[in-house]
Amino acid sequence: DEWDEGADVTLYSVESPCNLGNASEGGEVPLRLTDFERYPGEFAGKWIKIALQARSDTRIDSLWSDKDATGETVNYVWIHIPEIILPDVDLTVSVPDSEEGVARYFYDGRIYNDSQDFEHEVKVISKTLKFTENRNADGYHITIAGYAADDNGKVYDIYMECHFGNVEDKLIFDGTWDVFLAGTDPDSALAGDSDDNICSMDETAIWIGRIGSPFAAGEGEDNIVENLIIEIPQISAECKGLPGNCKITAQLRYVKDTGSFLIVLPEAEQIGETVITPDDDSSGIEVLVSMYLKDGAMYRAGYSALALRVKEQPDGVWKDFVKFLDAEEVKKWYEDLESDEALPDEPDGE
Repeated sequence: DEWDEGADVTLYSVESPCNLGNASEGGEVPLRLTDFERYPGEFAGKWIKIALQARSDTRIDSLWSDKDATGETVNYVWIHIPEIILPDVDLTVSVPDSEEGVARYFYDGRIYNDSQDFEHEVKVISKTLKFTENRNADGYHITIAGYAADDNGKVYDIYMECHFGNVEDKLIFDGTWDVFLAGTDPDSALAGDSDDNICSMDETAIWIGRIGSPFAAGEGEDNIVENLIIEIPQISAECKGLPGNCKITAQLRYVKDTGSFLIVLPEAEQIGETVITPDDDSSGIEVLVSMYLKDGAMYRAGYSALALRVKEQPDGVWKDFVKFLDAEEVKKWYEDLESDEALPDEPDGE
C-alpha cells in the first residue's frame, strides 16, 4: 500500500520531499496547512504522518524510516494537530426604539423590504436576532417556538448548511449557505428546487433557498450571485398595529459587511413612531440557535444560544434575554418543548 493511502492531502511526497536542512543545527521546515485547506479548520484534531530519510548533498544515507531492507518495518513520526473549539453562538436581541431591528415598509396592504417612497407608507421595525457567521461550522439549527400560524404554537426548524462548489477542480465552501425548512409540504409552491440539495440533519426538510455572499463561482456557474434575504412565509403572524391586521413574515438576512446573520421575527417592535409593547394576549417566544458539525468533524462546537421572552415577575412585564446552553441543556430543552413544558423562569442573576 502507498504510505499516504487514505490521507486527506499529501503535503510532501516521496518523489518530491521537503528538506530539513542541516539536522545538526536544528533544521526545520514549515508545514503550511493553510496552503492546502479547502475551508478553515479542516485538519483540526487530525494527525500529520511523517516518514524520514537521511541524506547529504551527495548521497542517500538511509532508507525511508518506514522501510527496512525486508520492507517490514513501519516507523513514522506522528504530530497531533490541536482540536478547535468553536466559539459560542453570539446571539443578541434587538432593543425597541433602537437601530438594531430590521426596518420594513407597509403600504396598501403589503410589506416591502425597502422604502418605495410612497407618501403614506409606514415604517415597521421587526424584532431581530443577530449572530456572527462562523465558517468552521458545518451548519446552524434554528428552532422558533411561540408564533401561531396555521397551527397554534407550531414549532419551526430551520437548517443552514455550508454550500460547496467545485472551484478550479477543488470542492470548497463558496461562502453561501443552503437553507432548509423542516415540516414543509413537499408539493408547496414555496419550496425551492431540492433535487440536489438534501439537508444532512433532516432529509425531509425542504430546500427554500441559498443565502450569503459567495467569494467564488462554482463549475457551471456563469457568475457570482449573492442573496442577502430569504423570506420564510410559512412563519408569519398578524401585526395588530397595521390596517387589516396585515401579516408579516419571518426572514433570514445576511449582512456581508459584518459577516452576520439576522433572524427577522414576524413581529413589530415599532410601527411608525410608536413602540409596540407585548400585551397580555402575547405569548412567550423561544428561539434556539445551535452550530452543528457533521459526522467525522474533529472539533467541537461551543454553547448554543437561546433567546427568550418571558413575563418578569412580579410586575408581569414581558422581557427579552439570552442564555447559553451546553449540549445536555439543549437536549433537555427539546425534550421539554416536545412535552409542552412551560417557558422557563428568568435565570438567577440575569
